[in-house]
Amino acid sequence: MPTCMRTNGMNEVSLSKEPSVRKPEKFILDTTAFKTNNVILGDCLEVMPTFPENSVDLIIIDPPYSRFHHSDLDATLGDFKILEIYFRELSQQCKRILKSSGSAFIFCDYRTYPCLFYGVYSWLKPANLIIWRKDFIGPGLRFRPLHELILYCIMEDTKSPIDRHIGDIWKAPRVKAKNHPFQKPSDLFEIMIKNCTNENEVVLDPFCGSGESLIVAKKLKRRWIGIDISPKYAEIARKRVSEYTSIEEFCFMKIPKEEG
Repeated sequence: MPTCMRTNGMNEVSLSKEPSVRKPEKFILDTTAFKTNNVILGDCLEVMPTFPENSVDLIIIDPPYSRFHHSDLDATLGDFKILEIYFRELSQQCKRILKSSGSAFIFCDYRTYPCLFYGVYSWLKPANLIIWRKDFIGPGLRFRPLHELILYCIMEDTKSPIDRHIGDIWKAPRVKAKNHPFQKPSDLFEIMIKNCTNENEVVLDPFCGSGESLIVAKKLKRRWIGIDISPKYAEIARKRVSEYTSIEEFCFMKIPKEEG
C-alpha cells in the first residue's frame, strides 16, 4: 500500500539490469495510454482518468488506510471527512472505467469503513462486507485484531460470483516473506479474481504495492494493470511479475539524456 500523496509530473524509476535483456540507461513507465500487462508509476487519481470508460472488469483496491490514523485517540472528524472525499473521488473513477458487469473489492478497517461506505455509495453499489480472518493476532491493547474488512461492490449488470457456495468470511494465512509491509495473501486475490472474472478479462490494482494481485491475475490468465506511486514498489512489482511474463510486454519509454 503506497502513500496517497499527490505528485507533480512523472516520476522516474531506474530499472535494474538483467543479463538476458538489453535496456537503455534510463526509463519512465508509460502512462500515456491504456495498456494491459503494465505496471504504471504514478498517483492513481491522476492515472485512472486517462483510462477509457468501460475498460476494466475487476478493481482490487488496497489503499493505505493505516496511514490515515496513528491511533484511536488521534483521529478527528476532519480527518475522516478528508477520507470520505478521497474515497468518493476514487469511486467515481472506478465507476467510470468499470464495465457494467464489473465489480470491486476495497480493503479497509473498522475506522475507515464508515468513510469508505459513504464515499463509495454514490458511485458503486456495496453488495457485502467480507471478513478476512487472519491466522495471527495483530498489535494493540483493546481486544487485538484478528481480521480485516473488504467491501465488495458491484455495478448494475454484475453477475453472482462463479462459486455461489463461498461465504463472506475468508481465511488466509499470513504472508511471512513480505515484499511490502502491508502485503496481502495471494489466496485472497485468487478468490476475487477466479469468482469475478473470466480468462483474458482486465484486473486493475491502483495501489499494487509489490504486485501480488498482478501475479495472481497473470497466473489465472487475466490481463492486468498495476499502479503505484512509489518508485521502489513499482520496481519491485515489475520485477516480481516479470518472473511470469516477458519483459517486452511492459510499456517503457526512453527518457533523453540531459546534455551537460
